[in-house]
Amino acid sequence: MSGLYYTINDANVIELNDIKYILDEPGLMINFCRTAAQKSCTIGVKSWLDIYQHSRLIKFASPSYLRDELSEMIMVSKPSVGFIYLEELLLLDQIFPELAKCTRVPQSRRSGVKNVFEHTMFALDSSLSDLTVRLAVLFHDSGKPETLQCFPDGRTHFFKHEYVGADIAKKHLTRLQFNTDIINDVCILIKCHMFDADPKITQSGVKRLIQRVGVSRIYRLLLLREADRQGTPNKISLRKIKNLRKKVDQEIGNLQ
Repeated sequence: MSGLYYTINDANVIELNDIKYILDEPGLMINFCRTAAQKSCTIGVKSWLDIYQHSRLIKFASPSYLRDELSEMIMVSKPSVGFIYLEELLLLDQIFPELAKCTRVPQSRRSGVKNVFEHTMFALDSSLSDLTVRLAVLFHDSGKPETLQCFPDGRTHFFKHEYVGADIAKKHLTRLQFNTDIINDVCILIKCHMFDADPKITQSGVKRLIQRVGVSRIYRLLLLREADRQGTPNKISLRKIKNLRKKVDQEIGNLQ
């Protein structure tokens, strides 16, 4: 099977037909990774080396082209595949450097993952197929590298990482010319994703949470928190979120 610039062989290996295609249109490197993810292909060695060596050219790609390709990549059945390709081929360093830095930041010891980027990939794969939710999941912990604090007892903290992450998301989504409503929704979801999910939360506390994030965003916020909880290979209980959802349902019903 052959595309205009790539070929997929019988072993399901995808290869560039000629390096000149990415030299002429660097954005095709993202399209190539997205295609590999969508078709569950392995990237061939030669194409891997070609893209790796020319990854810096991606900065010359059209922002709107990157937006469209990344939007498709994030909506595939297992989006982590495409983003892991971007990270390994050094493209993520050029597009979203804060996310690339997450590979060097440890997640909590109990999380079952090696670093924040790996956590984000598990969370992304477990999230609902909704563009706004998945963009929020992608950037929700992007502020952790900047806010990392290490203490003598070995503990790490990321104070206010949600606010830094929201700023990072706004910067990149604006640069890529995303819709203003999507940008606003994603940033608010990220800022609010560290909300209190204690089972003892009162209805007045639930009401304040809804007022903070907005009625139109509250269920997406819960979906973001669910994905965040599932950002691990370990089995994680969603009981607290489910209980909170019931209280949100009740409060939304009172508003109608």
